[in-house]
Amino acid sequence: MKLGMVMPVILQEQALLDCTRAAVEQLTTTHDAVLYVICNRLHVCTSEELQADLQGRFRGNVVVVNEPGVVRSVAGSWNAGGQMALADNAEYICFVANDTRLRENCLDELTAFGQRTDVELWSAISYNNRPGIDSGQVTDGADFSCFMMRRRRSGTLAGSIRTFGRPISRTTITTRA
Repeated sequence: MKLGMVMPVILQEQALLDCTRAAVEQLTTTHDAVLYVICNRLHVCTSEELQADLQGRFRGNVVVVNEPGVVRSVAGSWNAGGQMALADNAEYICFVANDTRLRENCLDELTAFGQRTDVELWSAISYNNRPGIDSGQVTDGADFSCFMMRRRRSGTLAGSIRTFGRPISRTTITTRA
């Protein structure tokens, strides 16, 4: 199974690069994975330097997209990375923020949840200042700092990637700890 991960980044200063490095180190999975880093305002290094740096921190392949002069919103970055992952035949696509730290098995748990359910979009939830979370509980709240969608047989994402940036009203949203 192939997992695509999309991470929008704005790297205008060293602290944001350090934050991104730490987030990438937390992206662990047992699946074949590709990380698509969609840059906006990359000022701290070249895209080639960023790719080499992040490749050393990630167990799969890293693709860095930097188009000078092109500034995307987070939703636009999700769209660009999601389309790349679909073109590379990813079965599941995870969208993750560069300030998010995932637990070691988070990506595999999210993938397994998608395999056993028919929901179209599901997410992890934050454990920050929330002791006693029941990781088996399914709720209707989604955390968009880390969420996942599956590829449809038609080769598109469930819920249509074109809906990002607008309220998602035609999609079943489920949260998994």
